[in-house]
Amino acid sequence: MEESEIDKRERELMEILWKKFKALSPELFARFLSQKGVPIVSCPICNHIDMAVPQVSEQVYEGNKATGKWITYVNPSKVSSFGFEPLHSLLHYNYRLICKNCGYENRFSAYPVLTWLENNDKENNAE
Repeated sequence: MEESEIDKRERELMEILWKKFKALSPELFARFLSQKGVPIVSCPICNHIDMAVPQVSEQVYEGNKATGKWITYVNPSKVSSFGFEPLHSLLHYNYRLICKNCGYENRFSAYPVLTWLENNDKENNAE
């Protein structure tokens, strides 16, 4: 069955979105938090400082061939909405920090994090 134009556009938008997600390494997320005034992340409930950041490691492919390289990125979490935002909006996603002591989850909206990342990339490429 042939892919419809709408399905093709939806797939392209998801690919663009995931390219953005895959650009955020755990180190870059830590730099984002530090630059926003959070030098040490701690749980607001129990004050524990051992926090987990859900992340994914993926092997890099060129075509169908594995390159032997791996990338690790912060795994975004999808949140439900009332359906007013566009289907592939960053407003549907956030990043979690999970306290390893009590399990409390802090959530950071993906939009400001990835906007910071894009602006940071532009600044580094301008130098």
